Amino acid sequence: MTTTIMDWLENAEYNLGSPYPNSKLMALEQLQNAILLLAKGYSVDANVDELISRYGSIYSIPPRAEADMTTISDWLENAQRHLHSPDSSAKVFALEQYIFANNLLGKGYHLDTNVDELLTMYGSVDSIPPRKEHEAQC
Repeated sequence: MTTTIMDWLENAEYNLGSPYPNSKLMALEQLQNAILLLAKGYSVDANVDELISRYGSIYSIPPRAEADMTTISDWLENAQRHLHSPDSSAKVFALEQYIFANNLLGKGYHLDTNVDELLTMYGSVDSIPPRKEHEAQC
């Protein structure tokens, strides 16, 4: 399961309605974090868990334009990091990224290939053609 900015906003709304003082403090923190990432250009669907895992803390996450490019190398690094997690969903995520990365490497793409661009163009990893065909189309 991943946490999104929308999850933070919904949890904050719930916590604001709670009679417990600690819940209100938690709501304030969730709202501040959500506002911070929204101000940096992320959408409400942004995967907060992945961003924090990648950059270390909420305050280290760069603006969206700087963080936009995900490479095959990023996928392999994320897979390596999550593969040894005790969380089974993190292991599934790791295996999925590893398989996707190997799929693209097998199609002739390089480690520094912009995966976001390819996914925007073709919709899914399985739909991405071999690199030579992709370059011929561009």
